[in-house]
Amino acid sequence: MQNISLFFKINFFITAAIYLGFIYFLDEASLVSYVFFICAALSTAATVYLILYLLFRPFFRFHKIMAFVLAFVFLIVDFALIFDFVIYKIWKFHINAMVLNILTSPAAYDSIQIGLGVVVVVASIVVVLILAEYLLYGYINRAPENSVKKYNSFFNKKIVVMLFFVIFTEKITYGISNQLHKESILSSVMPVPLYQPLTFARFLERHFGIYKDKRMQKGVTLKSSSKINYPLNPIELDEKAKSPNIFIFAIDSMKNSILSEDTTPNIINFSKDAIVFNNHFSGGNATRFGIFSLFYGLNATYWFSFLDASREPVLFEVLKRKNYDINIFSSTNTKWPEFRKTVYCTTKECIFDDFEGTPAQKDMKSSEKFMEIMRNIQTDKPIFSFIFLDAPHGYSYPKSYEKYKPNAGNNGINYLEVDPKNAALFKNSYKNALFFNDALLGDMIELLKKRGLYENSIVIITSDHGQEFFEYGSFGHNSSFSKAQLQVPFMLHLPHKGHKEIKKMTSHLDVATTLLKILGVKNPASDYSNGMNMLDENFTREFTFAANWSKNAILTNRYVYVFSNKPNEIFKKEIRESDNYKRVKEGNELQKQKLILKVLEQNRRFVR
Repeated sequence: MQNISLFFKINFFITAAIYLGFIYFLDEASLVSYVFFICAALSTAATVYLILYLLFRPFFRFHKIMAFVLAFVFLIVDFALIFDFVIYKIWKFHINAMVLNILTSPAAYDSIQIGLGVVVVVASIVVVLILAEYLLYGYINRAPENSVKKYNSFFNKKIVVMLFFVIFTEKITYGISNQLHKESILSSVMPVPLYQPLTFARFLERHFGIYKDKRMQKGVTLKSSSKINYPLNPIELDEKAKSPNIFIFAIDSMKNSILSEDTTPNIINFSKDAIVFNNHFSGGNATRFGIFSLFYGLNATYWFSFLDASREPVLFEVLKRKNYDINIFSSTNTKWPEFRKTVYCTTKECIFDDFEGTPAQKDMKSSEKFMEIMRNIQTDKPIFSFIFLDAPHGYSYPKSYEKYKPNAGNNGINYLEVDPKNAALFKNSYKNALFFNDALLGDMIELLKKRGLYENSIVIITSDHGQEFFEYGSFGHNSSFSKAQLQVPFMLHLPHKGHKEIKKMTSHLDVATTLLKILGVKNPASDYSNGMNMLDENFTREFTFAANWSKNAILTNRYVYVFSNKPNEIFKKEIRESDNYKRVKEGNELQKQKLILKVLEQNRRFVR
């Protein structure tokens, strides 16, 4: 039993060392932040091991079996922390519901490409951890009994007492800091995996008169069990309204700043005959949230409630009422993200997403399928088509489109190699993939023109979200709310309308509203959307909203306010400059609270 006990305690030090390694991600450089981070990391590691100790202590007497069981448990804990370190390094978030959703959804691997290098490194880490546990237990078993007892006694009398003191002090400090909104303390725990805050607001208010702003306690997100109330009133249609064809082309991960004559010549050519919205933002920095905001016109926080309820967008309800011929062409499987249970839940028979091969090959087959159907489609009914291409997301392109060199290859990337120093390699692969998609897009639009379907149609080019290459400190998407990850192209060709540039802030939240107004919906936008009509002359946005799995962001022309989805963590906010995404300590606090209260109202409007 003494051997097992010491084996347990030494493993705590190993895990604690991994925890302390997350100090690498601490943004705040003050001494207070560093000290509190160390306390929080040790406190969290100690709490994890305390739970494990309480679970397994009754079985220590079965030391031979427990040696294998505990070695396996420690292996899982340490590997999970190392895996989390890599995730946080790239995307600035910990293992969360999204990561678990990917790992448990077979369809997710249709969208996520993992290179051979990642597999090799993961396997190597597992082997090293197994070897370390084997050697450690073997060493303890060979050690003299007196030495084992001596180290156990030292740990019990010295280390355990110190750890309980650290836990107690850290929790009390956090609770008071949370009440007083001490950003240096609250933000310093963000890199700590599994950190559990302790708050005692009522105690501090009752006994010390320290009060917290009650207006912010209602939360900014929705539970999946919320009952939706959408739309607020039955949709009324103007029967005299026209039903133009609608074609929406979306390229995954296409950020607005990447467009150029060199990389996207066909898109640039299209823009000369379209209304170009130069300050347009997606409703999320990940595919499910961006596409959700595009079709529903609702804040991305509604995703979970609508997934639970399987409620279609009002846009598709109206399209079906107006007898549209609906077709969805997706290079990625629409089972993940779960669009067959949300956006397309009543149009599953209209989906074409069963394509094989690399992302580039799937894009080619998807576009070919679209053109095949357009060549033969009857024009006695209005057409709605949504085409979703994926090559830039997968850094995938045919060798003949390798325009930008040097690059990181043409079929996925090794995320373990991602670093600001070699960001240009990944960006060149991304640009090659976008150059390829631009060519496919050009072919599809040219076919529409040849078939006489272009001039009298609404044609949109956009994206689900952007893509960052450390321009603002992060990589990819779903890791920050910078312009690189949220500002996407939005070009709208209207029948018999020419080119126009609009600099006003617009959002994916406004797209469904704009289309529904064209289709003759009489209801006010507030009946079915958080958006507005982009074509209204009086249209103006004070801010827009975006979200992902765990965070929300309010974007204004000057600041980005980032805050947690969790109601009790709403004051764990970040204030960043919109243009450079640099963190600032001070902002307009009154404006921030006013905007958050508006978002609170938006996020409650369509639930009972």
